[in-house]
Amino acid sequence: MTTTAPKAGGSILGNPVQRLEDPRILRGEAKYFDDLAPDGTAHVVFVRSTIAHARVTGIDTSEAEGMPGVLSVHTHETVGLAPVQGFVMLPPAFNRAPLADGVVRFVGDAVVAVVAETRAQAVDAAEMVIVDYDPLPTVVDPEAALEDGATLLFPDHGSNLAIEFNFGEDPDILDGSDVVVQGRFVNQRVAAVPMEGNGILVEPGVDGGLEVTVPTQAPFGVRDGLAAAVGLEADKVHVVAGAVGGGFGAKSGAFCEHIVAAKLALLLQRPVKWTETRSENMVAMTHGRGQVQHIEMGLKRDGTIVAVRGKVVCDAGAYPTIGAFLPFLTRMMAQGVYDIPKVQLNAVSAATNTTPTAAYRGAGRPEATAFLERIIDMAADELDIDPVEIRRKNFIAPERFPLTTVTGANYDVGEYAMALDEACRIAGYDELRADRQARRERGDVKQLGIGVCTYVEVTAGGLFSEFGGVEVQEDGTVVATVGTSSHGQGHATSFAMIVAELLGVSIESVRIVQSDTALVPRGTGTMGSRSLQIGGSALYKASEEVLEKAKRLAAHLLEASPDDIVLHEGAKIGVAGVPASSLGWGELAMAANDPARRPDDWPDGGADAKLASELDFNQGEATYPFGAHIAVVEVDTQTGRVELVRHVAVDDCGRILNPLLVSGQQHGGIAQGVAQALYEGVAFDEDGNPLTANLMDYAMPSAAELPSFEASNTQTPTPLNPLGAKGIGESGTIGSTPAVQNAVVDAVSHLGIRHIDMPLTPMRVWQAIQGANA
Repeated sequence: MTTTAPKAGGSILGNPVQRLEDPRILRGEAKYFDDLAPDGTAHVVFVRSTIAHARVTGIDTSEAEGMPGVLSVHTHETVGLAPVQGFVMLPPAFNRAPLADGVVRFVGDAVVAVVAETRAQAVDAAEMVIVDYDPLPTVVDPEAALEDGATLLFPDHGSNLAIEFNFGEDPDILDGSDVVVQGRFVNQRVAAVPMEGNGILVEPGVDGGLEVTVPTQAPFGVRDGLAAAVGLEADKVHVVAGAVGGGFGAKSGAFCEHIVAAKLALLLQRPVKWTETRSENMVAMTHGRGQVQHIEMGLKRDGTIVAVRGKVVCDAGAYPTIGAFLPFLTRMMAQGVYDIPKVQLNAVSAATNTTPTAAYRGAGRPEATAFLERIIDMAADELDIDPVEIRRKNFIAPERFPLTTVTGANYDVGEYAMALDEACRIAGYDELRADRQARRERGDVKQLGIGVCTYVEVTAGGLFSEFGGVEVQEDGTVVATVGTSSHGQGHATSFAMIVAELLGVSIESVRIVQSDTALVPRGTGTMGSRSLQIGGSALYKASEEVLEKAKRLAAHLLEASPDDIVLHEGAKIGVAGVPASSLGWGELAMAANDPARRPDDWPDGGADAKLASELDFNQGEATYPFGAHIAVVEVDTQTGRVELVRHVAVDDCGRILNPLLVSGQQHGGIAQGVAQALYEGVAFDEDGNPLTANLMDYAMPSAAELPSFEASNTQTPTPLNPLGAKGIGESGTIGSTPAVQNAVVDAVSHLGIRHIDMPLTPMRVWQAIQGANA
């Protein structure tokens, strides 16, 4: 593996560079928020509702308040916090009180906060709190929540409809079709299950401010949310995200528990920490997915797609947040990789007595790919066309890019057939088909299934701008500051590679500063697979500006023309063809800081006078990665057990800067996508009680349940940024889930089975087989 910059003439970009972050994590030196314990730290524990929907008729905290070590016990009435809006586009009627205000709406709703000297004391005291409930009817099904007469979570709102996306209805949209296939698909809820749960450490700061350490994807988002909730100016709240043990979209903002902890730190004027347990995490951290999709596809007899029509019902949970908005992205990506003349997809999001939903790896885009890839497979089966061939027939041709789809997505570039052809080559598609046919003819107990998925997704959608700054120090090292916030992606490596490439220094001499609202002037954070293309491009452009400043300065000091100044081997800048006439970066930084040595037209002072640059890179538009996945499964027709025996992924994320990091993102994404297809699913009973509230009941697979993935890439650079890069963090999740689901259905399709909803557990598959045999 490459660990440093190649010699002059070579490029570090495109090489597999080992992650610079890993040694301190492996040695246990990385500091997570729960590793920190300032003197005097108090601990908060929440009393949570055990009922999905009820009026709170009484709260007795007297015994808890007298327990050893207890500092305070708070309810909504005493904590003094206003309800919080979940998402800007949603009606304020759905705003959530950080501690329940008279009504609880899901199991896990926080009702009381207990603060004590130790966590054990807080847990003991919380058990002494008595909450009286008057149960109310529950609704856990989002379709049922929208029916007339349904139980209302917020009666003042008048319905459970959180938001509707209605783009009109054309009753004739399927006219001209020879065949119409239809299906109802459930894209089930899943839990994020990051290795590190939620939590926060809040310390009172100077001048009435707060010092906050929190595991988050978006430090500035947490800062702004906390400041607004507790009545402080944003610059009075200093947020640091140290080592973060995963996020997957669920750690993107300020949770109500964060807000309560911040208020308690102000009230007590001492540090307050909240550390979520795993059981809390499974019910209190936002869930992902949660859609019911009714889809129709019209086609000609030769397999040409005429139109797609559908309706999506989204489960927004008890307090709708950004999850309610995600069907908008589902619609935007509903055309997928296909040349579909007409698409009509409307959506509604409903409040239910369940944990709120929000972004989860892919956030609205996997749901689009899932229904589109299922319905096209059903069409292939109906028309007796091979799944690969029907896809090839309908691909958008490469020469049509850039293009705007009928749903308003502005695709940049695409070579969809190239990715599918490569996946078929790697998988040995024809040989797999022959094996499947032979097993069917023999009547084998274990049938082979081949699942295909071709997808396109959107990255950096709506999040086009990011801060980046580069400054050369007098010792020759470089500090690169960026507004993204790494929590496992490898930014310290990839960003250092970019700066090292442009400035000709080693990656070890580049220090990345991120995830600290005092050290970084502004930033959006890390989500939507945006970091390299936006944050990396910001550092690229800033490095270019630093290099130009260095050339001007070197030309002045060496009495040469700036046009004759180039980078030399050994991290020096000097006259072209004269390596001896060159200066090191440290020498140039010292000269920039010395008014006597600077050119006359050099800035007089401030940041501009340094050998540095700060800027915001704005890409102006999203990018659209794409790819093709082929899953191969064996299904035991006697037991319904599914084994994923191979998974081939060919993902195109534009120009690849570090293949090692890209491969890591592919493997992680595929694992999560496969997990949704085969194992994971959040479940509630009809009373809203969670049935999967721990990892004994929630089936999250380990590596032992998964094969070694066959991940590779094609490269189609985007013209939208100087790196040519697109996102890769969510591609594996988007491509793998439909491929695996299609594979399982394919394995039993000869029995007359057209569809099985996820997760494809042995019981569900066995029941489908029994139903077909009945």
